[in-house]
Amino acid sequence: MSRPFTQKSAAVPVLLALMIIGAFWKLLTKQYTWMDHPDMAAQILPWLQFQASAWHAGNWFPLWDPNVWGGQPLVGQLVPGSTYPLNWPLFLLPFGSDGRIQLLFLNVQFIFSHILAAVFCYWLCRELNRSRGAAALAALAFSLTGMVGSWGWPQMLNSSIWMPLPMLYFHRGIVRVESRVANGALAGFFLGVMFLGGHHQIPTLFALLLAGMWVTRLWMQFSVAWRPFVAFGAMSVLTAGLQLVPAFEYGAQSIRWVGSKNPVVWGQSVPYNVHQDAQHSFFPSGLLGLVLPNLSEYSAFVGLAVFALALVGFVLGFKRHVAVPFIGMIGVAGMLYAFGGFSIFHGMAYLFVPMVEKARTPAMALCLAQFAIIVLAAFGVDAIREDRQAIPLRWIHVLTGIGAIAWIAVAMAASVRTQAGLEYERPAIFGLMAFALAAWMSAWRTGSIGPRAMMAALLLGVFFEAGTVVGRDFHHREAAAGYLHELIKHRDLIGYLAAQPGLVRVQYDPAATIRYNTGDWDGVPQFDAFLAGLTRNVARLQAADELKPVLPKIFALTHFAGREAERPTTQEEVFQSKSGVRLYRNTDAFPRAWIVHEAIIVSETNLVATLARGLDLRRQAVLTVPVPTLAACGGDAETVAIRRYETDRVEVDATLTCKGMLVLSETWYPGWTANVDGAAATIYEADGAIRGVVVEAGTHRITLQYRPMSVYAGALLSLVGAVIGLYLLVRGRWRR
Repeated sequence: MSRPFTQKSAAVPVLLALMIIGAFWKLLTKQYTWMDHPDMAAQILPWLQFQASAWHAGNWFPLWDPNVWGGQPLVGQLVPGSTYPLNWPLFLLPFGSDGRIQLLFLNVQFIFSHILAAVFCYWLCRELNRSRGAAALAALAFSLTGMVGSWGWPQMLNSSIWMPLPMLYFHRGIVRVESRVANGALAGFFLGVMFLGGHHQIPTLFALLLAGMWVTRLWMQFSVAWRPFVAFGAMSVLTAGLQLVPAFEYGAQSIRWVGSKNPVVWGQSVPYNVHQDAQHSFFPSGLLGLVLPNLSEYSAFVGLAVFALALVGFVLGFKRHVAVPFIGMIGVAGMLYAFGGFSIFHGMAYLFVPMVEKARTPAMALCLAQFAIIVLAAFGVDAIREDRQAIPLRWIHVLTGIGAIAWIAVAMAASVRTQAGLEYERPAIFGLMAFALAAWMSAWRTGSIGPRAMMAALLLGVFFEAGTVVGRDFHHREAAAGYLHELIKHRDLIGYLAAQPGLVRVQYDPAATIRYNTGDWDGVPQFDAFLAGLTRNVARLQAADELKPVLPKIFALTHFAGREAERPTTQEEVFQSKSGVRLYRNTDAFPRAWIVHEAIIVSETNLVATLARGLDLRRQAVLTVPVPTLAACGGDAETVAIRRYETDRVEVDATLTCKGMLVLSETWYPGWTANVDGAAATIYEADGAIRGVVVEAGTHRITLQYRPMSVYAGALLSLVGAVIGLYLLVRGRWRR
């Protein structure tokens, strides 16, 4: 039922916000960070820094990243988070004294995301007619426990916090006769927002879940459900367009590293041995992690209190509330899917259900199971609140026995061996919570405490139990140097490169040197970089061993960093870092732009072999499509100068003595346009991966701009979706 906004209704979200801020107190001391893990240091922080730098420079919403692999599309990669609206204010906030995005702001955004998660879950539970106390407990658990409470990847967090809202409006689309289409549309709108978050796995799994729920509804009441379903699907596509359309284009043009022996390309499934390995499937033994933290690689923990209340909610609410069986089915389905290689049902879904084969980490579905458990806990709270005798006395005895067993086990283990870490604390907390729950149930059952005291005690108990895991893995500034230390470890080398005249692009020895994307973090462009995928043209050349001497030339790799020279005859040492990394200048590197007067046309199958056979690529270009005939000339009179080099735009002045091709050591990709003195020109894919523009004799200004129709079309779709979604939200609020 609709509930008008009142001061009383706002009090609980405010209380939740304060409790969540308190739970993450470590981050506000500036002594801890949640970001110290490999992906954050290598990729995510550099991506955020690059985008923030572009926004500060007036280039709002950069579409192309020129700093990695000779240039790569930014939006299509999904994971940089460029389409997530809540990232945009972050990009505009002032930098620190070091010219970097301030980690304090990232901490504040991290906490704010958890507050949103709590508020959204609270709204969902209230929509399901749960009491304020029960809804608050579920909201607290959703925000602080499980995978939502422990994400170290902002893209995952950005997507998963929105899960309650599509479910809320799906529920309204079923129960409200007068607004079914509008509510179906809003369910799709918030699912689209999930896709904008910056990762595909959680939104994809949640979309499959919602699709299954809609199919069930269509089967039961087709005449009633088909209009809301169509509105749901349309709004999902519209709202997510800004992310999905460029992502589909990039997917068709790229390879993806998924942990298999070979990368996969568009149309290929992620091999099932990747889905079922220990890194991507949730082991059934990890189920114990629901009540005992840190028992699996994935954060299963929701706590004994929440899990026990969920059991109560399911058992007592199964026949009382229509929603409870469906929520229970979501939990079971999510868990069976999360088992991955341990579940035949996941194998069947991999084979028959579209998009399942693309989501390589079945364990992510644990997030759905935890979501269901937490919502069921709200039903459990209300079942107990409504009937003091709802809990049988034997449940209290069982909890007391469990607590006693846990503490006896800890005492026996401690008498034999002193704990090496904190391994005894997990069962100790478990036992303590079992005793506390038994005491709480007993006090409520006997009437020793009133409703408010009962609810307050339960909230504090859940808050305490969640607090035993929140922030446990945060890295303290005085601890041993972690992954973020890599970002400052090679400052002297980066400083040397940044001080060099002209345009620099460096290649790193991946086995021995810098383990993060310096191009985006430091503004020093690199070739090898840490990405989830790579455009096929560059990947094909990079994978060919016979082209190792060629790549530094055509991609203008001015320097190489490693423990020793890779090609001693063409590399001279120019600097040695305090970290031990040596920097070499590539004496055979081409400039960023040059002129050729001969085009060699070959088939796709012969491209690599032709490039490897020792051609003079400063004078010849290898192409796989016909080009206008070039004139044979050249000489010292020809000049090329890059006048403007920005993220999405390059301007070159060139003087040619006769018709030739301007070649730029920048990745060819759809969406780049060119003009010569204002007249449109074709960009050819030269030397297998870089850009070439045919230019007549004389002095010319050649301008290349990245204007991808995929992004513009996607942005238009998202704009339409946002306008419709916001209109429906405002209209619904006004009517209430």
